[in-house]
Amino acid sequence: MNVKLTIKAIEALTLTFEGQSEVDRLKTYSTIQTLLGEMKNHIKSKEESGNHIKHADMYIVEMESPLRCIAGLDNLGHQESVNRTWILTGLQKLSSKTCFNVG
Repeated sequence: MNVKLTIKAIEALTLTFEGQSEVDRLKTYSTIQTLLGEMKNHIKSKEESGNHIKHADMYIVEMESPLRCIAGLDNLGHQESVNRTWILTGLQKLSSKTCFNVG
């Protein structure tokens, strides 16, 4: 798995939420969830081989709630732009030196 390209793909998808129909939001959400699932599997395989990727699981979990909100599956009372910012911040954290170091 190329983590850097996966993070860029999730970022690009996140930026497309604005102005999408309900159905398209759900499709985008599903695609992002699939990519995050692949990333979780990658993290798990790295950890099984003794290479712990610090904070990765936590950063992914932090993105789940705003992602559900922006897709219309949850409502925590925040504006879409705030949820989008939280997702993008989570992606920056995944890219950072304290995680995958692919920034």
